[in-house]
Amino acid sequence: MEEEFSVARERGYCARVGLALVCVMALTYLWQFFLSALYTVTSFRQIGGSAYFALALVGQYVFALPIAFRIVRSVPREPLSDEPVSPMRFARWLAAGCAILWIGAWIGTAANNLVFALLDRPAVDILNETMDQLSPTATLLSACVLGPAAEEALFRGLIADRLARYGQKTAIFASSLLFGLFHGNLSQFFYAFGLGLLLGYVYLMTGRLRWPIALHMLFNLIGSGLIVLLPDTPVAIYSYGVLMLALVVCGAVVLAGARGRIVLQPGSCDLSYRTVWGNAGMALALIGCLMQFFIILLLA
Repeated sequence: MEEEFSVARERGYCARVGLALVCVMALTYLWQFFLSALYTVTSFRQIGGSAYFALALVGQYVFALPIAFRIVRSVPREPLSDEPVSPMRFARWLAAGCAILWIGAWIGTAANNLVFALLDRPAVDILNETMDQLSPTATLLSACVLGPAAEEALFRGLIADRLARYGQKTAIFASSLLFGLFHGNLSQFFYAFGLGLLLGYVYLMTGRLRWPIALHMLFNLIGSGLIVLLPDTPVAIYSYGVLMLALVVCGAVVLAGARGRIVLQPGSCDLSYRTVWGNAGMALALIGCLMQFFIILLLA
């Protein structure tokens, strides 16, 4: 009887984690609906696309994140590792992430193009279309500062952190899958999932959110920010290509060398994947992410 009660309680904790993400998604859409209505019926439309996007981020992160953390306040936290981070170790993580970013982006683009070809529609890259509507300053602020900080707080500082009690493998995989699906499109899913695995590992190994935040900011800067900053000249484009190639090659070497050497620790509670995912909160989180995926695909 005691075991059944314990499992039910832990399933409830997992449900709270899932509901926290559902809350963020729901408040985001409600806020965007409010802004859209305001934009339609008032002179609010004069503020421009960049300011509108900044206000959308405020609703998504400033309002929603505190409520999400309040939802999981009763979920016990597992003590995390406190491994030191040397400059060389950070550089290896950065290079590995760049390799994941490039490989994942290539797979995502191919998958996105295939889906649109099957739908007999011209391929659309949601990320590029969104970035094209923003000023360079807004792009850098959202993609390289606000977005990484808020996403790491949510997916590593909340989801991975609370699920670590069920084992590091469970915490890393679950937070990464939800992180990839949360982006809502195939172009970003694969590299977001892959980077989520790396960032989750970094967080659980160091116990400090600042390291995955810093890495996330650099990944976004290298992946999209530098393109905005660099002049549109052959030399700049060639230099960027050489930098990316060097980082990807170094990252591939790092990933190959790490194979079989990463050891993930079990948590204080031994729960199966079925128990972690088999609850209303996590099920709603998955359904919400998948619905967002298909809504964005249909509207693209």
